[in-house]
Amino acid sequence: LKLWKLNGPQIEIDPNLECGAMKIQLLTLIGAAFGLNLPEIPDLPDLVGFVENWVHGNFTAQTVEEPQVFLPTIAQIRAMTDQERSQRFHWFVCLFFGVFFGVTIVGTVIMVVGAELKALGSNLGHAHPLSKGAQLRLVMLSFGSTVLLSFAATLWSLENGRLSKSLGLDWEVYLFLFCCAGASLLIQAVLAVAWLKAGDRFDATAFAMASFSSMAPFLSDQFDTLRDIIF
Repeated sequence: LKLWKLNGPQIEIDPNLECGAMKIQLLTLIGAAFGLNLPEIPDLPDLVGFVENWVHGNFTAQTVEEPQVFLPTIAQIRAMTDQERSQRFHWFVCLFFGVFFGVTIVGTVIMVVGAELKALGSNLGHAHPLSKGAQLRLVMLSFGSTVLLSFAATLWSLENGRLSKSLGLDWEVYLFLFCCAGASLLIQAVLAVAWLKAGDRFDATAFAMASFSSMAPFLSDQFDTLRDIIF
């Protein structure tokens, strides 16, 4: 929704397309859930460690290994050494950046290339004015999905001993919600292009700005919603 508010044309989504988008989003969420349980991930660049070294005048690059424990309980986290907890933090921060930049690149390509194809005459959809009722339904759909996912993740963590006021949720759960936010933006990008008027184009930075405002910690509405639900 933020994507369309920033740079999109005024469009109208018919009920069939809206229903199809919900089905696509559900399948994407299921895929993201399975995608979290990867068999093995190579060592990642330690971005946090590099910044810490850079502050102290050391420009040595290093990598960080994948954590050994997946979805640890609060008791398991408290039993970890400071080094193990720090390693988890460094590894997941790098993964979050990777997901963000991956989503931003893919979404930008969708919007830029899709608009160009539309201008060349490709039949990628038809544009209609977006009614106030359609705008309201889209806002409610986006907000409702965010609240539902955040509440479900928090409730599941609470029931399985993976939630505390001091430690919050597992990094794995945060990553799942982060991936869902990225998938939602990509779906919006596809729909925006599909209903773009031939000849219109999006700014090359449109998706990047929308991604930052929708996924950045402390700035996005999804972050505020999740924080309110947890605490």
